[in-house]
Amino acid sequence: LSLVGSEMCIRDRFTICSISADVFRRADVIPIVVLYGGAGGLEKGLPGKKDGKYLIPAVAIEGKASTVQAHKLNNPHVPCHQLVMVNHEEVLRVVEGYLPRDIWEKSWWHASPSCKTGSSANFGSTVAQVEEWYQTAEWSVALLKKSRCAVWTLENTVRLLRRFVGLPTARIFRMERHCALPQKRARLIAVSYTHLTLP
Repeated sequence: LSLVGSEMCIRDRFTICSISADVFRRADVIPIVVLYGGAGGLEKGLPGKKDGKYLIPAVAIEGKASTVQAHKLNNPHVPCHQLVMVNHEEVLRVVEGYLPRDIWEKSWWHASPSCKTGSSANFGSTVAQVEEWYQTAEWSVALLKKSRCAVWTLENTVRLLRRFVGLPTARIFRMERHCALPQKRARLIAVSYTHLTLP
């Protein structure tokens, strides 16, 4: 069986706690690290295969215990680690426990901090709360850069765009054009390189 085929066979029968580094060292594998995994969004499309490369999740990190439990139920095929992320070095050490550092240069890291506070639909947010949300997004981008991974992405609400103008790619995508959604949804996608093509 292929890597994806094998994982699809076991994904609903077992909870995967870690994946051998030998899998990630394969030339045809791109390891994925997810920060702020939530209940699992990006992970729903993983594992996958694109342009002859297998996209395999190494770990998703989430801070809240109940959310980690939901993630494990929704995505038993993705190792999930509970950590409130406040220190770059601590996060990097946790990732290294799932994905050896020498493999990071070919990996894709994705961050999607909670957008609840920063959403323009949330009229109850104070100025201080919105500023804290901006700072969390900026902290996340700094962490992504520090990883020195091959490519990183940040996904969040449209409202963040003005904070990330100047990155190689920071623009608004109509997500319903790229995936099945019950409503129209615009999202900011910031990427560490200049060419971005969504399927």
